[in-house]
Amino acid sequence: MIRIKVFQMNSNRLYDNQRKELSPIEEFIAQVGYDSIKNIIMSNAGSVIICYTIFYEDNQPYTPYVEEEPKKKGIFG
Repeated sequence: MIRIKVFQMNSNRLYDNQRKELSPIEEFIAQVGYDSIKNIIMSNAGSVIICYTIFYEDNQPYTPYVEEEPKKKGIFG
């Protein structure tokens, strides 16, 4: 099943301390595995906020959510 993880960071701090700011993204990629990553999109959310959207596969089967109907009791419900 394809899942999404979003990371936000301040671009002003990114230039000062790039390794520290990007370490959560690197740790996440190491956790799910590089082969599971399908796409990474970088976008700006304002003047100083950068969003990294990571699409990854979690290797779990797709199980749709099905809401169960209440069971009727007796003839009139």
